Amino acid sequence: MAHICMNKIEVLLINLVPSQRKKPLDGIFTAEINYGLLSIATELHENNINTKIIDQQLHSEGNFDNFVIDIIKQSDVKLIGLSCISGFAYPELKLICGRIKSYSKEVTIVVGGKDHVGKLRKRVLKDIITVDILVKGEGEWAIVEIWNYLKNKITLDGIPDICFRDRHGNIVETPPTGSSLEPLLRPLNYSLYENHTTFPPSIELSRGCQYSCAFCSNIPKKVRKKSIIRIVEEMEMLATVYRNENLKIYFEALTLTFTERELLELGKVFKEENLKHTWRSQVRVEYLNGQKLEKLYKAGARVLDVGFESGSEKMLRNMGKTENAKEYLRTMSEALFAAKEIGITLKLNILFFLGETKETMKETWSFLMDNMSTLEALSAYPLYCFPGTKIAGYTEEQLEKCGASLVKSDPWVEKRVYPINLSKSVSFKESQEVGIHFGQAFQSIDKFVEQKKYGYICENTDLKKFYLQLQGLEKNKRPFHIDEKEKRDAINYVEKYLHS
Repeated sequence: MAHICMNKIEVLLINLVPSQRKKPLDGIFTAEINYGLLSIATELHENNINTKIIDQQLHSEGNFDNFVIDIIKQSDVKLIGLSCISGFAYPELKLICGRIKSYSKEVTIVVGGKDHVGKLRKRVLKDIITVDILVKGEGEWAIVEIWNYLKNKITLDGIPDICFRDRHGNIVETPPTGSSLEPLLRPLNYSLYENHTTFPPSIELSRGCQYSCAFCSNIPKKVRKKSIIRIVEEMEMLATVYRNENLKIYFEALTLTFTERELLELGKVFKEENLKHTWRSQVRVEYLNGQKLEKLYKAGARVLDVGFESGSEKMLRNMGKTENAKEYLRTMSEALFAAKEIGITLKLNILFFLGETKETMKETWSFLMDNMSTLEALSAYPLYCFPGTKIAGYTEEQLEKCGASLVKSDPWVEKRVYPINLSKSVSFKESQEVGIHFGQAFQSIDKFVEQKKYGYICENTDLKKFYLQLQGLEKNKRPFHIDEKEKRDAINYVEKYLHS
């Protein structure tokens, strides 16, 4: 277990690991820094509050609860902040909060994670009585204000965007406030994160998204982003932190928003300073038009995750992805061809959606097969109902209209996340299984590993061992093929299913 300096820790921030994941391979061999917690810790440190982050990803071999309690025993912890950004970690949140409070009722427990607990809001304080305060949105300023409350400087009801219990036990929810660009501009203090160099390097480019896809929990809002100068400074800082001038960096953004001018500016810096770093990020299909891919390559891009979602015009309209499905599909096909010529891997993300049938799946499959010569990376996922999405607001009658239904067995109720049977003809389990085979039909193990080098596995990972671990996985958990026989088997599986 990693050594933590216990002296004088006043705020302990904890990144929780789900016991179960949305994707079968998530977290098995890979680890990611929680940049939200790192930004919060940096803000606390700037305000002279002694802070440390511990990450459960580094403690899988031991009893993490006891590790946390040992830190409380040996330090001066007054506030513990727990990040729960996924419903798959929600049961673990309840357990660890109970364990902390059973040891010390004096410690204030604050939880956050805008994409899960932040959407559940008051529900969290009803579900988990050991939670004192919930931060609904971004936490940098809220956590400092909560610290000031603990020091008797302010009252909780004056802190925006939180939930708490008043002295009568009633749950109070304060209104939100405007978002600031400032947290994005401050250099992150990596020394506050436990064993930070064991994680792959990333840079947060922006916050916010202007789109409103029906399956996503993000509320459309103005995008706040860093300047190219700031991004280059952070790449230089990461090169120093990791002692590596040839990093594979993940550019964190809900969707990439570099303008043509910004791409030219970044490409110019790469050329003039002879930068060797390369990067991966997320894009929408519409972003890939024109000559942008060539500019992206010159600016360091090597892998782009594309929110493609479907090759069915009907499903694309239902999702709210586009108003011109034919143009959308044409753009995607042209981008695949251009990217392969240029040297950028486009990984298509597919989501089976409400009302999905074998006929709409056939349309997606047909598009993929038509582009097989240029398509090298793909993941296809089943649909979940997450809090805060448009789907979460649908009534059972509305779901029934497209033949869909929620899976509400006990483990899912506990997570407040629900798998969705997509239609009368496609169950959640079927969509999950056929999704794995979609991946196996188009993606090799080599291409899978190439992508994972950006943001998922660290530079010093033993790749030979990594390959052996991947090959040892059950075939039905691998979204890639190991050889041509597995590829053919996957294609046969999908076509047999779609025509059954």
